[in-house]
Amino acid sequence: MNKFIKEEAKKFKDKYDVLQDKIKEFDRIAIFRHISPDFDCLGTQFGLSTFIKDNFPNKDVVVLGDNHDVFTGKLFPETDKISDSWFNEPFLAIIVDVGDKKRIADPRFMKATFKIKLDHHPETDQIFDVSIVDTSLAAA
Repeated sequence: MNKFIKEEAKKFKDKYDVLQDKIKEFDRIAIFRHISPDFDCLGTQFGLSTFIKDNFPNKDVVVLGDNHDVFTGKLFPETDKISDSWFNEPFLAIIVDVGDKKRIADPRFMKATFKIKLDHHPETDQIFDVSIVDTSLAAA
């Protein structure tokens, strides 16, 4: 593994452990992102979804947010269309690539039992239970 990645990961070991524990704890996981998504946003969101589904196949994982006019269907799949009732049961929200809660593409993240932020933008809102933020990185 790249030495830089190993060093960066050490800084967040405790928070990564919480992330892993919460993924194991919750059967339902929703991954949110910012409005008007770009490459790093979509890549992080769909990459994380794929990782969780591959490693925890019994989890109900949904990817939420508006679709991109160009990228959706060509580079990335469409986001999930989920009814409001899905959010009535406990779920973990993982919010990626969003520096400001007003830019989160789906407000239903606020209904989450537990909220984790993965990002490279400075923290502006203290609404997350755990924040894993490294502003020195190009993407979350």
